[in-house]
Amino acid sequence: MSTDLHSQSSMATGARQTMASWARVLESYADVPEIYQDTLKSLLEGRRTFPYVVLTPSFTGLDERTTEKLVCEVDDVVYILERAGDEVVVEGYPVDTIRDVEVGNILLYSWITLDGVTTGGKTSASTIEFNTATADRFAPFVDKLRRAPRKTVRAASHTEQAKFDALASASYKFMNYARSSLMSGEQVISMAWQPEIRVSVAPFLHLPFYRMITTAHLTVLTNKELILIREDERSSRTKKGMRYGGVWQYIPLRSVAGIALEQHTEELLALTIALLPGGRVDRLFAVSRRSEVEQLRDDMKRVIGQAIL
Repeated sequence: MSTDLHSQSSMATGARQTMASWARVLESYADVPEIYQDTLKSLLEGRRTFPYVVLTPSFTGLDERTTEKLVCEVDDVVYILERAGDEVVVEGYPVDTIRDVEVGNILLYSWITLDGVTTGGKTSASTIEFNTATADRFAPFVDKLRRAPRKTVRAASHTEQAKFDALASASYKFMNYARSSLMSGEQVISMAWQPEIRVSVAPFLHLPFYRMITTAHLTVLTNKELILIREDERSSRTKKGMRYGGVWQYIPLRSVAGIALEQHTEELLALTIALLPGGRVDRLFAVSRRSEVEQLRDDMKRVIGQAIL
């Protein structure tokens, strides 16, 4: 009997610890921790309504313990208020100066990274980390940064989603990832798929040994943005060999400065995407993917040229 009570108590304690790592939506100033109140009031001066505010507590991520943060959006600026001891560090990212947004999840660990020019005029990046169970509470911020329509009408058309059907035989997971990434009104122009690349190296104790060159990834060009989806090398594998979770990077077309495709090695092609205001994204492809990668490159040059004009 005592063993059962101890087991139940341990389960209850574990459940409370798990829920303590969940992000929560704050409905009013009364819900805001005291350390953030003065800073938040200064950001909301003159506003009559309380904005959408999310508080994500500190918790242990993949590599280290994360810090507590309060996130809100005010007048097309996403603010991140980070607790640093007894102080609050504030960073604001105007939607129009965001260079790219990265969204990732590995089992219970999720994150969003904003990269762009801040309200202070500097190029910076900030990462918000949270328990995957509460990922939906951060979706409004991602939608805002991507200039997505309201949630109720954000789904892309079946015609555009069907353009990913060809991926079903190669990766049902990436097909669904790509479908769910599209916003309403987005049109898929081109895409390039690359399965994970591993090369054999010297055997160890007569066992085959492989070195990973790149995780599986998909590059999608739409009429609004560039969507890069990949698996994270830190993630463990499922029984079917795929890795858990994924990483999505959303790059508005205005942030793309140029694109180049070069021969990296005899077996590999290197696709380089230059970003504004500085930075780059590199993707490796097998030479067998040359035709679709060249098509992606050519379409990107055409779309960027139209955007610049």
